[in-house]
Amino acid sequence: VASLSVVSAHGESDPSPFSEVVALPSPPMAMEEPPTVEVADASSLRVTWAAPAAGDAPGLLGFEMLVREGWGAERLYDPVRREIVDGGAPLLPPERTSVLLTGVRRDVEYSTALVVVAAAGRSVASPFSPPIALRPPPVPEPPGADVANSSQIRVYWKQVDHLPGLIGYSVAVFDGCSVRYLNPKTGSLAAESAGLRPVPPAQTSVVVGGLCPGLRYAAAVSAGNALGWSQYSLFGEPATLHAPGAPTRLEIEILGVGSAQLCWEPPPLEGAPEVTAYAVSVAVPHAKCLLYLDGQTGALLPSAREARPVPGQATFVRIGSLSANTVYKAKVAAMNRVGWGPYSAWSEPFSITAPPAPGQPTIKILNGKSVQVTWPPSKHVPRPTGFAVVLHDGGSLKYYDWQRRALADS
Repeated sequence: VASLSVVSAHGESDPSPFSEVVALPSPPMAMEEPPTVEVADASSLRVTWAAPAAGDAPGLLGFEMLVREGWGAERLYDPVRREIVDGGAPLLPPERTSVLLTGVRRDVEYSTALVVVAAAGRSVASPFSPPIALRPPPVPEPPGADVANSSQIRVYWKQVDHLPGLIGYSVAVFDGCSVRYLNPKTGSLAAESAGLRPVPPAQTSVVVGGLCPGLRYAAAVSAGNALGWSQYSLFGEPATLHAPGAPTRLEIEILGVGSAQLCWEPPPLEGAPEVTAYAVSVAVPHAKCLLYLDGQTGALLPSAREARPVPGQATFVRIGSLSANTVYKAKVAAMNRVGWGPYSAWSEPFSITAPPAPGQPTIKILNGKSVQVTWPPSKHVPRPTGFAVVLHDGGSLKYYDWQRRALADS
């Protein structure tokens, strides 16, 4: 508000009435949130922000963008020259909510803040955005590897998300003596990485071929973009290209007439792929022949080609087609994705035979016309199907008839 007095040589008048109250416009409010800065390409950053509400910046004239480049002082963004300058710069138009910051140096961290400029003045700067830099991708996590077959492994890894986007991956393989590099075009390994095409960026697994059975292979991965390549990851757990060892601790149990059960202990993996199947061979020593178990029916066949394998998760199998009073012995081999391992040692010989003579019976007189005969139980397998009881009366043999519960002469 204001009031006036007239001053002359004759004196000073009384003050005039006060004017109406007039409020000076307030400076615009500062933006509470920092700008968002993202990688646009290999040499540019994109800066975006939300326009202030109309009531927060009456008479909006535009924005000033402050830029921190590395550890340097704050500088201004010039929207006309589209670069960072040390002196004054034109305002960003009020309708703009994003700019492309070009000429950005790699491996230098950048952060930005905005100042709102209106007719009533300038706001304080917004908070600065988190620092961001144009860099090659980070180091990938160690990849995994498993055996595909006797000469190939599959290498797989977690996708690397990074901006600027990836141009691909490089895969290195260590065989215990040297490091070689995958040629994605051929699937084989090369002594040098120079000149090799990268694995496409959308791909996260490869099959590496031309490998030697019996060796352990470990892989490492590097990711690349337009700014360069990351360091290789640590080598992951190795995959071993060898067939399984021989099963151990074979045991035979006679099940009944014509069949037996063979049990075994699986071979230790020791880095090899899991067992996928077993083969069982049965020898008949006196006939000098070798038979092969069909893993689905339990029958013994003369040809190994006709015999289907036993599933890899099994640790026992039923052997059928066995003849009585014939001696057999068995052995087992295991297979994985590399191939078949060696056969185990032979089991102890086994056969299906008639039961041996029972233990000596005892007789107990019950009354003047009957006696009780008892004998030890038989533990023979197959279990006995019956017993014959013979009594000697001092002059001749008498045979007990189970159904009639009486003695007969024959």
